[in-house]
Amino acid sequence: MLRLLIVLVCCLPALAQSPDSATVQGRVVDPSQAAIEGVTISVTNTVTGFQRTTRSDSSGSFAFAGLPALGGYNLEISKQGFAPLKRSISVFGGNTATLVVGCEPATIEPDLEGNFGLSRAVHEAVDEAVRLVEELVASAWTRLNAA
Repeated sequence: MLRLLIVLVCCLPALAQSPDSATVQGRVVDPSQAAIEGVTISVTNTVTGFQRTTRSDSSGSFAFAGLPALGGYNLEISKQGFAPLKRSISVFGGNTATLVVGCEPATIEPDLEGNFGLSRAVHEAVDEAVRLVEELVASAWTRLNAA
């Protein structure tokens, strides 16, 4: 009787997974392998357009159970402060695809004017602040030399 119970418990995951569906699960980590919480993960079936979206939990984990096992999926991962990531995956009925997805910090590239995502008004304000500090330093230097 105990053997039958053990066999049934071990087979439950296989019984719960239909041959027509699959599971995609995984963990999202940064370059130091630390978990990233709150990442938006989307899977889209390349044949049917079927889509699901979830967020990673505090351990960086996510799961999509019961996905139709027809064709492949595009996996898209995004979170502010990290570079977006797209990956193609294949799933097969009755199987689970387990992924570890590494996200890199986003880099800010300058626009054509050399601005790093900051508005012209911010740049002008910074330039004005620098000019005022230079004037104050020059004035203080002049007073020190006159004394």
